[in-house]
Amino acid sequence: IICQQGGICRGMVIPVAHVQVSAVMSSIRTMRRSFAITLPIEIWCTGKEDLPKSDRLRIENENGVIVRDIQQVLDLTDKQAWEYQSYIIKPIVMCLSAWDEVVLADTDTLFPMDFTIMFSADG
Repeated sequence: IICQQGGICRGMVIPVAHVQVSAVMSSIRTMRRSFAITLPIEIWCTGKEDLPKSDRLRIENENGVIVRDIQQVLDLTDKQAWEYQSYIIKPIVMCLSAWDEVVLADTDTLFPMDFTIMFSADG
């Protein structure tokens, strides 16, 4: 976990399913290359079937990116985890993330500029 001066930890969370891996990889690389954004990123999935090990390894090969599994974190059954495979996962992973200040993105989010400037905004 990387924290700013004063102890504020900032990062990004992106819920991802298997079919979205290529899109999220492209988004992460674009953020890193185009804007030199170094925020740590948590990729969230809802179980082994949602994001197979090969995809997890591919994602975690990116610098500063880890995969977290809501099924393991909340100790859910397969059936319970399946219920999180929709928009409902978004506010939950924001609360479960390691960050004090969180940027939530979808797998296909494209940023036209360096969005980390909002961390320095008043209010």
